[in-house]
Amino acid sequence: MITRGKENKEKGIKEKEAPEAEYDQEEECRYDTSEEEQLRHPPGKTPRGPGRPRKSATVPPSLADPSPLSAPLSFRASQSRQTSPSKTSGKMVNQPRSAKKVDFAMLSTCSPSLISLSVRQARKEPGLPKVVEQLLFKLGRLPAGLVPVELKSSYEDDANTPMKSRPAPQAHDYMQKEQAPFPSSSLETLKAIVTKVVDEAAWTEDIKAHERQWGKILSDLILGLELLPYGEQFRFMNILSDRASGLSNQDPQTMTRMVDYTFGLKLSYTEHNTTNAAFGKLPMNLGSLNQTLDFPRFHPLFLDIELKKSLSNEDPRVQLAVWKLAWLKKMQIHGWDSEVFPVPGITIEGHVWKYYLFYKSGSNLMMIGPELFGTTDSTLGVWEILYRMDALIKWGVNDYHSWVKRNIMRYAEETASGEQKEL
Repeated sequence: MITRGKENKEKGIKEKEAPEAEYDQEEECRYDTSEEEQLRHPPGKTPRGPGRPRKSATVPPSLADPSPLSAPLSFRASQSRQTSPSKTSGKMVNQPRSAKKVDFAMLSTCSPSLISLSVRQARKEPGLPKVVEQLLFKLGRLPAGLVPVELKSSYEDDANTPMKSRPAPQAHDYMQKEQAPFPSSSLETLKAIVTKVVDEAAWTEDIKAHERQWGKILSDLILGLELLPYGEQFRFMNILSDRASGLSNQDPQTMTRMVDYTFGLKLSYTEHNTTNAAFGKLPMNLGSLNQTLDFPRFHPLFLDIELKKSLSNEDPRVQLAVWKLAWLKKMQIHGWDSEVFPVPGITIEGHVWKYYLFYKSGSNLMMIGPELFGTTDSTLGVWEILYRMDALIKWGVNDYHSWVKRNIMRYAEETASGEQKEL
């Protein structure tokens, strides 16, 4: 066998000591081997590649982490030139904050900050505002039965069908006629909606549908409430694309965290004209009756809902809390926070609905809850949702509307007349 050394000697090649291995960037970098690249560099010529130093540069690049202020490594442009921020993986300072970076730990350090309490803890707190206690009592008080007694014969007829697939509520599940908050003329319509919601919710859970399908169930249920006498006094809105403002004066960023649905008051013609004239004089970022500049900005919002599908990895309480913190900041800017007044919120995770109350205490936002609001996996559970939702909407179009008149409308009247100082 001929060794490589003998072979070289026979060819007249003087054998030298192997030089120190030279750094080969061709091994380190991956080049574009597309057809377009091959056309630019014909066979037989090694492409230098975008951003690759010339052959004379034999020193390998540093393995240290690049400075946070330097451009990221890119072989599409020279490393000596900073790349456009829009082409990097990072975000600019004026872009919305990433939703995944927001949690309860962060919210407790914001200004205003969030403090979460259970209902039991809140009732032990000294000086719990009376208006907060009253709303907690209203939502916590339920009659012994939740199904209007006028529907008893109708439910029994359903149970006596050949399939017998719908058992009728038990005798103790019915509420007396004087306890029912719904007009008799609407009961059959509400019963049909309850049945549809239970069926749709069961199907949605079985097929593991996207959370937007759960949103359809919510919309079906709210349709029944819009048919009631107070239906013309509120507006139910899908606000998935809306953003809450920053949480502190030092943080001008908007938050990508938002709620899914909200209930707003329909103002009278006079109220609408007054608020338009007043808020039209304010800077663009303040020309809203609530914490968003999107389409619901002309409605005072009194109830917000954050929805997730079953077993979601995200905590719906965080998005609800961000939205409410933004509302408190809005009130502080305009001076509407001098009167303590609660604002409710609901989270939905699959079948389970829970409610919370938010109110200002000192420089903090208190978050009371969760408490069960109802479920969509049974007839009784949906009637419980309707009962509590009826109580909240009546509170909104009456008590909350009175607060709006004392604060937002008075502010609007003073601003329109020039009595209110510039912000």
